Amino acid sequence: MKCIRDWYREQPRWVRRTNILALIILAVSLATAMAKSTPELSAIAWHYRNGNFIAVNGVRFPVYYWYTPHGYERGSGFSVRDFPGPLRPGNDSFT
Repeated sequence: MKCIRDWYREQPRWVRRTNILALIILAVSLATAMAKSTPELSAIAWHYRNGNFIAVNGVRFPVYYWYTPHGYERGSGFSVRDFPGPLRPGNDSFT
């Protein structure tokens, strides 16, 4: 029974080089997209830590998934700013 490694080694050299080049281009483009989407990644991290609500003076306010509150301290005011990146289009209905 052949494994994938044996099959891959049987391929012509130009096919193997093309596959490696495609993987490198994919990795670079993914890294670039992730570097440009820090607002989305920080929003995902904030919601993972705090949930979908924020409480100010005993009142709970919903915070939508792609948004992150700024200037928030426990029990004080906050503001929510929207910075769309490549993971989310800038022309959605909530911006």
